[in-house]
Amino acid sequence: MTEHVWVGKARLVEHRCGVCGRKIDAVTGVMNTPPLPGESMLQPGDLTACVYCWSIGVWQEDGTVRTATPEECEDVPDWVRLQIARAQSPAKPS
Repeated sequence: MTEHVWVGKARLVEHRCGVCGRKIDAVTGVMNTPPLPGESMLQPGDLTACVYCWSIGVWQEDGTVRTATPEECEDVPDWVRLQIARAQSPAKPS
């Protein structure tokens, strides 16, 4: 059986990553089902990752993302942690 995923994009209130300082103004989400009409793709408390430094952040009610605490990262699946570690590793010369 083939599983389907839905990819959505949303604009954020422009702000800076709390770790690397890069500008963040959009997010892409991957989920099993699309949000209902009028429902936001992200809900306050949802986790996200900075596309530049891969730090974990938490979506806020005001449309910004703050750096997650270690406790908030405890539920991040191991496969996601592995992908983040790979993304944060320096590129190896070819």
